[in-house]
Amino acid sequence: MVLSAGQIVGLVVLIFGVALVGIGIALTAAARHSENQQAELDQRCNASAEAELVGTVSRTSGFSDDNSITYYGTYSFVTQDGVRVQAHNEIGYGSPEDVPGPFVTIRYNPDNLAQFIIPQEQESTATVAPALKKAGVITLVLGVPLTVAGVVILVV
Repeated sequence: MVLSAGQIVGLVVLIFGVALVGIGIALTAAARHSENQQAELDQRCNASAEAELVGTVSRTSGFSDDNSITYYGTYSFVTQDGVRVQAHNEIGYGSPEDVPGPFVTIRYNPDNLAQFIIPQEQESTATVAPALKKAGVITLVLGVPLTVAGVVILVV
């Protein structure tokens, strides 16, 4: 079966539209997951303490020849019960100088002392989920009409 030029255009538009819809769904789902995770973490980390940055840990990640290094702060703090804890932050930075410190106020989970958040980081990460959601909606708004147009072009 040989496709006409119109059918090829329709197929390309359809594939592009379906890809955009898939990306839009993925971005929207990621935003929802991020919001839910953040809300749970905010709820669990309900005790506060003054923490000292005692070091940084670097992790290398990458794909193929493109490697990047991310730096995570190691913080020491004393819980309200008098227990000294040393834990790594889950949020990484591009350079060790960007890691918050030397002293920061944290909120930690009394049931899991290694789990904590730095409120000043929460302010910046709070913008991630809405941005993902907005990108997902925009991608869906573009993808759905393209998908419909691709089907129409193929059928006609």
